[in-house]
Amino acid sequence: MTLTANYRKYHSGNPLQRRFLERLLTQIVRQARIIHPKSVLDAGCGEGFLLERLQHAGIGVKNIGVDHSDTALAIAHKERPELSVHKGDLYKLPFKDNSFDLVLCCEVFQHLKDPKKALKELHRVAKQYVIFSVPNEPLFKTANFMRGKHVLSLGDDASHLNHWSGDSFEEFVSKYFTVFTRKQPFPWTILVGEKR
Repeated sequence: MTLTANYRKYHSGNPLQRRFLERLLTQIVRQARIIHPKSVLDAGCGEGFLLERLQHAGIGVKNIGVDHSDTALAIAHKERPELSVHKGDLYKLPFKDNSFDLVLCCEVFQHLKDPKKALKELHRVAKQYVIFSVPNEPLFKTANFMRGKHVLSLGDDASHLNHWSGDSFEEFVSKYFTVFTRKQPFPWTILVGEKR
């Protein structure tokens, strides 16, 4: 089976990277638990790592994941057949307005060619709350460089089209959501917002 970069990241042999990812997922799940949603959309669910964590934590009754990657979805279907994951376009989600109590979009926005269009679409399908996470720059690039990853590009991942600090990402998200929680487990930014 072909593996994705995200899958390899979550199965890294580097104990430090695994610890950082565990802290990220734990914090996202903690924030979702506070919201106590009945319906959850994981937009850009990849292989279902986060959706699986939410399910195991008993968060949400109707949890759905969408992703554009056939490879990621094939892995999710094989390794996590209990999850409801489907092919979908983040710029045109197949859901009605105000469909989900909570929309998650974690580790996605740095890859998007049109992040503003995606933000508007998430605003459309969210009933009330959203949780986002992105790399906190320049810390993320610095951490990559220090561990010998992407050295020629000074730690910058070629698939990252957007680079935000915690402040600049909060400013971006605040155009459509009122941000009421910001967490920064190294080297990421997590924002929790309420739909305006």
